[in-house]
Formats: sequence, C-alpha cells, structure tokens
Amino acid sequence: IIRTARSKGKLELSDVYASATTAEEAFAEFEGNWKQEQTRPKPLLRKAMWKLVRGQIFWGIFLQGISTAMELLGPILLNQILRVVELQQSNGCNTGEAAKRNEEYLCYDGA
Repeated sequence: IIRTARSKGKLELSDVYASATTAEEAFAEFEGNWKQEQTRPKPLLRKAMWKLVRGQIFWGIFLQGISTAMELLGPILLNQILRVVELQQSNGCNTGEAAKRNEEYLCYDGA
C-alpha cells in the first residue's frame, strides 16, 4: 500500500480494500434477504444484514484466531531455541569439548 501511495502520490479506495462483490451485487443480495425476511410475522433488519455479512465475519474471526495463536507461539518457539542454544553451549559444542568427551551427537551444526 505504501509503495502504491508513493508512486501515485495518493491512495484511493481501490488501493486499500478490494471487495469480492460490488455495491450493486451486495444490495441485490440484501434486497433478496430482506424480501425473504418480510414474509415472517416479525421481520428483523438485523437478520437480513446478518445473512449478508456472516461469511466475512466468520472469516475475520478465523483469521483473528490464527493471528492470536501465532502471537502466542512466537515467545514459546523463541524460548525453545534459546534452550537448545544454552544446551549446546553447556555441552561444549562451541569449544570442542564435546568431541573430547565423544558427545558430538549432542551438537547440531546445521548440516
């Protein structure tokens, strides 16, 4: 988005959010939902709107859940990496002491 703004000199709505449906298509879908809702004894506008946006809301909740899980996993994975590094340092992998003790299998050299 920033590159687009820099090259164009300004941002437009089409640069920020691209919807899968146009406003006309969304209105036609809403209108059908509203006509269906009006056949009920007590039509509710929120039910017609809910039918229109529920897919986007569920998709957003799903992506937010993945984002939250990734935020939780970051520190956990960093902790595990630091434990491995500390273990290798305590086993003498960097100084060659592990080779003297015949414990090279505890050292990971990335190969």
